[in-house]
Amino acid sequence: MFKKKSPKTCNYLKLYLNIGKDEYSEKEKEQLVNSFIPTLEEIFPSINLKYDIGGHGYGISKGDGYFGIKALRSKFEKKGYDNMYSVTCSALENKIQAGMLFLPARKSNFISFHIVAPFEQCVNEKLIETVLRNYNQICSVDYGYGYEVGKGFVGSVENYEKKGLFSTSLSVNPDQFEFENKLESALAGKIKKIYELNVFNKQQSELLYSTGLDNFKSIDDVDYLILNPQDLSKVEAKVRNQYI
Repeated sequence: MFKKKSPKTCNYLKLYLNIGKDEYSEKEKEQLVNSFIPTLEEIFPSINLKYDIGGHGYGISKGDGYFGIKALRSKFEKKGYDNMYSVTCSALENKIQAGMLFLPARKSNFISFHIVAPFEQCVNEKLIETVLRNYNQICSVDYGYGYEVGKGFVGSVENYEKKGLFSTSLSVNPDQFEFENKLESALAGKIKKIYELNVFNKQQSELLYSTGLDNFKSIDDVDYLILNPQDLSKVEAKVRNQYI
């Protein structure tokens, strides 16, 4: 008997920032955090967002581990930004997840940004434009994509939870890990695949333009492309040679 798939309820956006950059000053980390917070507040203006900091010395919070914006700023004021390797955000009652992770221990160094936004909270174009507008001024937005997801999807590992009889498990997506180890190919114009939401650097856009794709929109030097699900298979046939 086949298990029924859960309906899609949210938009997922994943961005790769500063591919190849392996060191950050404390000031650079502070700037990135100070873009992360207002980006989420702009997308979810009426939601009580809670945060967590990954890194040595920031302490362990009680309960679910998340705390409000005042506690977040207080921790950074006291401990600084140097030891921080991630900031995550959650409002699970509203199906909201977001995170910014510094990942230097891979073959390709990069910052990973992700956000899960319920359909009723944020449409695709607003989601992309808000994030690009806030991040493109302080770092290199090198590649990104997004698609619709359902219940149990965890944005940080880009995989679904598996529910057993008495427990829930979550594993790293091995295909995703392999792709991220080849991520510097994106700077040469390669893409993971074509999605409903796509964010391209100029090298990617130029190579895809040569295949016949020409309906890009732009914010500064970053292009994005939103496709209807029914158009994906036609576009895939044109661009498959550009896949990493």
